[in-house]
Amino acid sequence: MLLLWIMVGLTVVALLILNFILVKRHRAERRRRESAAATDKEAAFQINCRKYNLSAREVDVLRLVLDGLTYAEVADALFIAKKTVDTHMQNIYDKVGVRSRHALVFLFFAA
Repeated sequence: MLLLWIMVGLTVVALLILNFILVKRHRAERRRRESAAATDKEAAFQINCRKYNLSAREVDVLRLVLDGLTYAEVADALFIAKKTVDTHMQNIYDKVGVRSRHALVFLFFAA
């Protein structure tokens, strides 16, 4: 009977070790995929900026807007007037051919 309990205990320990190894491997794989997705997202953004011939300042404004900042927050971050941000965004909308922020997000980040 003691031998049976020893075998059960060793089995439990082995399963715990296996679980630990698998969880660690899964987390590493998930971090790698998330890193690759971020790289792909940035690459897609850069390709689209070149495709639509956006100026450097328009790229700066667009990046902050796509990150979720309001026009006022973008203006504060870039030390420009809110009206200037509005003008840059209107130029971006005209160059890209969309009418909303949602369309920009979809166009610049959709796979």
